[in-house]
Amino acid sequence: MPMRPAMSVMEEADIAPVTPTEAGLAVNLIAPAAIDPGQPTQLTVEVRDTETGDLVGDLVRTHQVWMHMIITRTDLGTFAHIHPEPTGAPGVYTVQATFPTAGEYLVHTEFRRNGQMGDVLDTHTVTVAGRQPDAAPVPTRDVRSWSGHGVRISLHGDATVGATSDLALTFTHVDADGQNTGPVTDLQPYLGAAGHVVVMRADGSAFAHRHAETFDSAGRPVLALPGTRFGPHLDLHVRFDRPGAYRLWAQFELADGTVVTAPFVLHPHLPASPPAAQTSTSTSD
Repeated sequence: MPMRPAMSVMEEADIAPVTPTEAGLAVNLIAPAAIDPGQPTQLTVEVRDTETGDLVGDLVRTHQVWMHMIITRTDLGTFAHIHPEPTGAPGVYTVQATFPTAGEYLVHTEFRRNGQMGDVLDTHTVTVAGRQPDAAPVPTRDVRSWSGHGVRISLHGDATVGATSDLALTFTHVDADGQNTGPVTDLQPYLGAAGHVVVMRADGSAFAHRHAETFDSAGRPVLALPGTRFGPHLDLHVRFDRPGAYRLWAQFELADGTVVTAPFVLHPHLPASPPAAQTSTSTSD
C-alpha cells in the first residue's frame, strides 16, 4: 500500500498569499460613515491596478466564491466569514455584513487573479461607533473541543512554533446529554473543501486561512466534489511562527446542510531543544 505523505512536507509547498502591494494592486474597502451595531451594512470592495488606477476585472473564483471576507472584532470576540459578489462593474464587489457591537473590526479579504497560483490577502480596519463591550478574555489554556447541532468536534495534535503543525479533527454524534452515539461520516463539502479553518493570533497580528483535508486508504487526497462525504477524521496543517495564544474557527457542513463554526484556542510551544552533546574526559596517570 502506498505510504501516506507527511502532510507538513506537502503544506510547505503551498503558495503563501501576497499583499496587494506585492501584487501591484490597490484594494479599497468602502463602508458607510456611520454603522449601526447589529444592523446589515453594505461593504464594497474595489480592486485597482496601482500603476494605471484602472479597476481590475480578471478575478476568478477560488473555493467556489469570488472573495472570502473574514471579519473579527480586534479582540477576536466575534467572527464572520462572508463572500462579496460581483456588482457587474469590473473589480467591484459588494456584500452585506453585520457588526454585532461597537468597536474596531479587522476585515481580511482574500481573492485571486486569473493565471495566478496564490491569493491576494488584504486587511482593513472598520470602526463602529458606540459603547464598546469589554474585551473578550483569551483562555489561558487550550480549548480543543466544541459541541453543537448534535455533533462534537475535537482538535488533536501538537502545536509547535516555527514548523508546520500536523493537527487532526475528529467528529462524533452526541445526544442531549453529551454522550457519544457514534462517528460522523457524512460531512458534506463546504465551499470546495472538507472544511475551512481561520487561524489568528490573539493580538490580531497573524492571519491564516487553511483547509481541512483527508485521504483514502491508498494515501490519495479525497477531493471535495459534490456528493463526497467526509469524517470522522480530518487533517489540518497550520504553521505558527511565534509563541502566543491563537484562535481557530473551523467551519464544516453537516449532512442536513447546516454550516457549523467550532471555535478553538491553541498555545503553540517552542520545539524542545536537543539534548546537549556530552563530552567525556579521561585522565592518565
